Amino acid sequence: TPDDISGERAIAFVVRQPNVPLSDHDLLKAARQVLPAYKVPSEIVFLDALPRTTSGKVARNDLRLLATQSPRSTNP
Repeated sequence: TPDDISGERAIAFVVRQPNVPLSDHDLLKAARQVLPAYKVPSEIVFLDALPRTTSGKVARNDLRLLATQSPRSTNP
């Protein structure tokens, strides 16, 4: 989605495994250790499942739509 400074911002859509505690803070901390700063997500969105097309591929357009509708951070 657009960002005022760089033109886009990275959003991570994450599906948690059952019974695995995971927070947006944990993910951002790990990302900062292995990714260049410009690739670290500005937002983490937790989903029950990734949206899929009829052929089973990740529906990127649906994720883009979610990105425009999501708050800055969600962590149920």
